[in-house]
Amino acid sequence: MSASTFSSFESLLPQIPTLTGTVPNLDAYLGHLPAQGSAPNTPKEQLAEHITRVNSNATRLIQAHGLEPVIENLITDVCTQTGIRTWHFSGWLKELFLAAIAFHDFGKLNENFQRERMQQAQFVAVANGIQHHHAGLGAYIFFHYYFLKAFALQPLSSEVNPVMGLLLDFADLIALHHSPRLHESRWNEDIALLRRYLVLSGLEQVPDLNGVLEAKSKQNIRALVFSANGQAEGFSRFALLKLCFSLLTASDYLATLGYMQTGGDYTRLDALTLGILSAADKAAFSARFRSFDYNRAALSTPDQCADMTWEQVQERSKDNLNALRQKLLAEVVRAVRRQPEKPLYYLEAPTGAGKTNLSLAVALELLNHDERLGKVFYVFPFTTLITQTYDDIKCKLGLTDAQLVQLHSKAEYATRPVPGGEGSYGPAWHNHVDNLFVQYPITLLSHVRFFDLLKSNRKEANYLLHRLANSVVILDEIQSYSPTCWDHVNYFLLHYARQFNIRVVVMSATLPKLHALTREATAPEVVPLVAEASRYFQNANFAGRIRFNFELLGKDWRTRYAAKPVDEAERRAVLQELADTVAARCEEFATGNENRVAGIIEFITKKSAAGFAEAAQEHPILMGYQVRILSGTILEPRRREVVKWLKAADTRLANPRILLICTQVVEAGVDIDMDVGFKDRSLLDSDEQLAGRVNRNATRPPAPVYLFDLDSEAGIYGPDLRLKVARKLAAIDYERILREKDFNYLYGQVIDLLNSKEGKLTDSFGRYQELVRLLEYEAIDRQFQLIDNDTESAFIPLRLDKECFTNKECELLQAAGVFAGPDTSQTIDGQRVFEWYLATLKNKSGDFIRDREARQRLQSIMSKFTISVYPQLAAQLRGATPGQDWHNYGFVYLNEPAKYYSYEEGLLPTATFSSDIW
Repeated sequence: MSASTFSSFESLLPQIPTLTGTVPNLDAYLGHLPAQGSAPNTPKEQLAEHITRVNSNATRLIQAHGLEPVIENLITDVCTQTGIRTWHFSGWLKELFLAAIAFHDFGKLNENFQRERMQQAQFVAVANGIQHHHAGLGAYIFFHYYFLKAFALQPLSSEVNPVMGLLLDFADLIALHHSPRLHESRWNEDIALLRRYLVLSGLEQVPDLNGVLEAKSKQNIRALVFSANGQAEGFSRFALLKLCFSLLTASDYLATLGYMQTGGDYTRLDALTLGILSAADKAAFSARFRSFDYNRAALSTPDQCADMTWEQVQERSKDNLNALRQKLLAEVVRAVRRQPEKPLYYLEAPTGAGKTNLSLAVALELLNHDERLGKVFYVFPFTTLITQTYDDIKCKLGLTDAQLVQLHSKAEYATRPVPGGEGSYGPAWHNHVDNLFVQYPITLLSHVRFFDLLKSNRKEANYLLHRLANSVVILDEIQSYSPTCWDHVNYFLLHYARQFNIRVVVMSATLPKLHALTREATAPEVVPLVAEASRYFQNANFAGRIRFNFELLGKDWRTRYAAKPVDEAERRAVLQELADTVAARCEEFATGNENRVAGIIEFITKKSAAGFAEAAQEHPILMGYQVRILSGTILEPRRREVVKWLKAADTRLANPRILLICTQVVEAGVDIDMDVGFKDRSLLDSDEQLAGRVNRNATRPPAPVYLFDLDSEAGIYGPDLRLKVARKLAAIDYERILREKDFNYLYGQVIDLLNSKEGKLTDSFGRYQELVRLLEYEAIDRQFQLIDNDTESAFIPLRLDKECFTNKECELLQAAGVFAGPDTSQTIDGQRVFEWYLATLKNKSGDFIRDREARQRLQSIMSKFTISVYPQLAAQLRGATPGQDWHNYGFVYLNEPAKYYSYEEGLLPTATFSSDIW
């Protein structure tokens, strides 16, 4: 069956009922009432008008995002996999997709709905078994109408089971369109009571399908859909239904909101931008990108730059480093141009190679090759990377606030200029829609939110799925994903890329080759953009930045520090010995480098970092250093302040001795450049990430990075298979991987373990695929989590300087009256901010959009006072800070913070907090 033989949605739409001409007195049925606070003359919305607007929205979204071929390909796959061989039924299935959207509110024919919800006293209450509800009735009408239509196409012989099953699948979407989550529905309506609604909506024949509906269950649906092909792959069916649900709920929301906020003036809705790059946008961005000398040559003459010999760039120098970066850029561009239509690309590049610039080049090449591609999604594991890349991309491409947005809990509420003035339904309404549907052509978001788009059954997460089609997706730092997730990541990336016309670019300095997993029947079409990545990694201009030193691994610190029962005196002794070592190595470096040194030491746990900070304060040498601390208990404004101070040109001049004490928070792409590194070893990836903060710009001779062994890695990385593999490595292999950057060796063993029976994941992932095949929506979401979300937010009510906040945030703070201190224009009182937060939650204006905007605008301000803590520590904090019932509003509120918290040091290591994990 060819997708080209499908009828177009444009021709199908007139064939789908709209109730017009079949329901007597249709004008009397309402879809919605005016919003609270609307003008007195605002007209009530007729049901027929709402249905028309929803259909219009759906077709507009389908056309704008190029979804029609995506839908046709998914349907073709579904038909093949479910044994539907008859062309009539595949065409019927495409109509079913659009009809599920059109029929979603047919259930509002319910007199009880009109009487109770639409306040229409002329409708007489009836005993129909569904009270005032309408979603299940809409599903019921839809099911009967299209079952009859299937019979009309031809007798339902061997294809009856999959046809019936798919019809039930789409009916579920209607039944659940007001539910916050998509799940298996139970709409076993009583046909004896509801039969007349079938006649009312235009059905002349009313089959007795009561037995079918009563028998509807998860087990039966499994049999109904896949009985023909047994264990058929279920992704296409899953994606088709999720996409339909995305379009249904988005179109319904936009139509409802459009009516509520404009009183029926739908021109405002039609004027909404959908955040898609035009050909002119792509040309302008490409011209801007080429305007940088560094990029121009690589893009104009890639062969000449890429074919530069290795001998020419082997010697360490600033000029050779830049030439090497240009060679890499040219090689990547040439590789994309040779194969611009593949679904998946690997971009492997060492620290310092300019990955953001490389990824932009790839994105622009792909966008310009395929006119269908109109959006870019940058996906990161950490907010620090999002913020850094946001500024870099905005500068390199000359983007405006209307073209670029960052999505994370610490980001400001996105706004952009809105045409049409400041009317009551102007900017607030547009900004709400833009943020809810992320209608920006270039979006930077977290990996958790991105994979939620792909697998979540939450309605609000699924709103955006239709936007993902025909886009370029760039995933950075993919090594941060646990190997237990690699199967799932690989599965969703590959299938969505193939079916949704997405180009996925996976990049990392230590890149696991996900395609080597043996879960797919056919190998994915992966394009490595760097043919000999190891040559770059081992080049002196990259590999020669640092040299790992393993001599401290011979110390007995781990045995003494981790002994049970805990001996605090012995622990302090170990930390003092470590302080002696750090001081000696730093002083040794300073002696040969103009008597200056900036050292960094990283710990696995916050408690060990805090304990070492105490030892450093008492050490005769280190007490003379300018010491700064970065950990997960340090507030974000302080982290930014420390990083800014470290990067400032005059900091090194004014402070010849610097020591940064930190946890893994510095591994998340923090752009600092230190002289000497020390690290409590953990995962090899993590060790390499810390090394990326030392001699970052390769401006000095190779700098030392010392590895030591203190805390147990299992407390943080317990089940991670990379840890299991690393523990089995011979010392010579462990050291070689870090020295030669041979992470392929490490990941090869991890993937072998994943593919083996010992990995215990083959059967597990097979069971996960079965969940997809059987549409177990909730389990699909729940059983694939990129990170352990078992943390809570603690609010630290300090007083923060005004400089910690943006101008927009300061305007909100000023209006809320939360400035404090001797100079009330310079200090923000955290306690007043929390009181403001509580008032915002409790005191609603009645204007849904303005209330939601107020909460979202407050989100970035609240994040300035917030840290994440594990439940055990959260419980200790609650017990230590009683007195106010403020722990029940989404945060652990740290009352009297001065007793337990320092702005410079974070949570203080007092006896109150006994847990080692913090």
